[in-house]
Amino acid sequence: MEKIKIYLKNILSLLKISILRWLLKRIFERLIPIRVVEKLIL
Repeated sequence: MEKIKIYLKNILSLLKISILRWLLKRIFERLIPIRVVEKLIL
């Protein structure tokens, strides 16, 4: 039973992290034009 709880907690934290990253990405895409981002990356 405990193992299942820990497992679920891990999945939840992973989901939170990925959602946060996605949100940050969306916000940055809104704030910064894509061309500028491409210049920074390339």
